[in-house]
Amino acid sequence: MDSVNKSGNLGYWLGFDFQGKGIMTRVVRWITDYAIRVLKLYKIEIHCPAKNKKSRAIPERLGFIVEEIKTKNTLINNEYHDMFVYVIYSNMLYSS
Repeated sequence: MDSVNKSGNLGYWLGFDFQGKGIMTRVVRWITDYAIRVLKLYKIEIHCPAKNKKSRAIPERLGFIVEEIKTKNTLINNEYHDMFVYVIYSNMLYSS
């Protein structure tokens, strides 16, 4: 969290046996709602590897938008990956 700019970053990982059940979507929705409504944050960011379609589906499902694509930004398993930066602002909370 960045209290000066009223923003926060959210990251997640879920074991294979628990994927595809909507668990992470519900958790991200709850945390985002809490961060904006209770903590009064203005902006939440989620960074996802471009190739990780399951991870990217969560912010897309919740109305986050792609603000930026960082090219070859993150080293994962000895390989640099592009990262999608998703954002949602307090004034667009679940507008889609």
